[in-house]
Amino acid sequence: MPSVGPHADYIETQSENHEAPPLIDVDIQLAQTLAKTVNMNEARQEGDLLSALNIPFSRLPETRIAPGDQLRITIWTQGGGQAAASESSENTSPGSISPAQSKIGVYSVNKEGKVDIPYAGFVDIKNTTPHQAQNIIRSRLTATRLFESVEVSLQFDVNHGQNIIVMGAVNKPTIINWNDGGVSLVEAIAQAGGYVVGEPLHGSDLGMNILLARAGHEYDIPLRTALLHTIQLQPGDKIALQHKPSVRVLCLGAGWAAPRMSAFSQTPTLSQVMASVNGLNPQTAQGRAIFILKKDQSIMFRVNFDRVEGMEASQIMPIEDGDMVYAPVSRSVTMQQVLGMFMFIAGQGMSAAAVR
Repeated sequence: MPSVGPHADYIETQSENHEAPPLIDVDIQLAQTLAKTVNMNEARQEGDLLSALNIPFSRLPETRIAPGDQLRITIWTQGGGQAAASESSENTSPGSISPAQSKIGVYSVNKEGKVDIPYAGFVDIKNTTPHQAQNIIRSRLTATRLFESVEVSLQFDVNHGQNIIVMGAVNKPTIINWNDGGVSLVEAIAQAGGYVVGEPLHGSDLGMNILLARAGHEYDIPLRTALLHTIQLQPGDKIALQHKPSVRVLCLGAGWAAPRMSAFSQTPTLSQVMASVNGLNPQTAQGRAIFILKKDQSIMFRVNFDRVEGMEASQIMPIEDGDMVYAPVSRSVTMQQVLGMFMFIAGQGMSAAAVR
């Protein structure tokens, strides 16, 4: 005969004999206390997460140029000079003293950290900030004596060392160049085309988890947290979106209509867990009590569902990630199985006697 799990009275006896975790009956007051404790713990955990992620801009590293970066360089010239005259002839009228813009193009930084600039040749700008690189290139161009007055503008087309990668369950995986103005987590997801909507988790489409890899550490961030709070990214952050519920609850026992692992985007109540498995099975459920075994197996709760107070408590009682909710089978079902087995054996015996 297949096992259908322990009966309610067996669980109670095991607990009384200290062979199982302590058993505590849940009333409305206890359910409210537990819900308040869970809310406080979740708020504290969220606060700790945000504190670890949000570092003041003053402490963020400056953007640095590294081998493999691609730089878009523009120079501005004014006044005389051979190069100035040739570059500005198409953009200014004769006799104009307005600055002339020359978009030199996009140049790659080689493995030695140098970039080959027209008029200036190879310029070493490895590990410099964009502002420092602009000054170095301007000095080199001025030293050629081809320009009377020159200014340099430098922008990243690709910043390999400090770019931000967004991948996973997004519509358009992308690489975002870091800039000193910063970018938030939600902005990065938006630039990647937004998240791919998956199957709703019991009425919510926010069952999305964000994995943030930063400086050798991993952070799990619920999408709801990212939407409600500003999380500033750092250079080199890697982001992966995944369809991963925040809470998984194991519903076991022959008393359920459809026992299974239920997933939620946030901490559910017992009644929400019951609804996720289509409630109790009217044919097999004992119907008197439902047991909740905590993830750490330190304690068991019993909700007496044959009382109005138990039904009210179930609408408040929080069920946390990893908890098991057990609905015991009715003893009458076990007796029916035993009788069915005896009838089957007796039938087999009668068939054998008839053959003889």
